[in-house]
Amino acid sequence: MTLKLKKEEPEDIPDVEELELKEDDDDDESGDEFEEEDDEPGLGDILNHFLTDENGTNIADILSGLKKSIDNHNKILIKILNK
Repeated sequence: MTLKLKKEEPEDIPDVEELELKEDDDDDESGDEFEEEDDEPGLGDILNHFLTDENGTNIADILSGLKKSIDNHNKILIKILNK
């Protein structure tokens, strides 16, 4: 018993060029959904908020000033103790 399969080709398969054109048309419609709003803060604004003080001085400058102040304080203490 042998079976013969008949290969049928569907007639309504679109060409590759037609598919590409349809995909390009869809991009224009869906692009509006993912636009970024301007009122949301960016990453730079968020980091600036957490890494600066109320005067706009960044953390590195604050820590450098603190180190200089502690070094100066230690020098004064050494002079007082040596007298």
